[in-house]
Amino acid sequence: MQKVKKRKVLLLEVLIAFALVVMCAFPMLYPHVFMVKSEKRFVREVELDRLVDILYADILEQLYKNEIGWETLQTSIQRPLQNAAVAKLNYKGYYMFEDHSKNGKEEGQSHHLLELTFTFYPADSAHNILEATHNKSLLKYTYNVYIERKLKVGQKE
Repeated sequence: MQKVKKRKVLLLEVLIAFALVVMCAFPMLYPHVFMVKSEKRFVREVELDRLVDILYADILEQLYKNEIGWETLQTSIQRPLQNAAVAKLNYKGYYMFEDHSKNGKEEGQSHHLLELTFTFYPADSAHNILEATHNKSLLKYTYNVYIERKLKVGQKE
C-alpha cells in the first residue's frame, strides 16, 4: 500500500477562498443595506412631517399673540428656524411669508391671504439650498394663512 501524503493548505489558497466568499457576499448584502438606509431616510421625513405641523401651530400662536411683526409678514425673506428638534433630525430649515391677497379694504380693516412656506434640506448631504434643489432632497411645506388686520383710527396701512 502506498501512503498518501497530506499536503498542507497554503495561505494563498485560504486567501483566494476568502476573497471568493466576500465577492459573493457583497451582492447579496447590498440590497438589504440599501433598504435599511431608505427606511431610515423615510422615518426621518415622517418625523419631519410631524414636526412641521408643530412648527406651523407655533407660528400661528405667535401670530395670535402679535409676536410676529407686520413688517415680517410683508417682506418675503427666508428666516432660519431655530428649533432643536429640526437640528436633531439633521435638517436645516427656513420659513417665509408671501402675501397673495388682493388687499380687500373695508373701513379700518385689511384682509390678507399669506402663504407660509417651510423649506428643509438635509444638513449632512447638502451645503446649501441650491445643491439640495439639484439633488432633489429639498422638502417644502406650504400653508395658507388668512389674516385680518384691524387698523386703529387714523392709522394707515
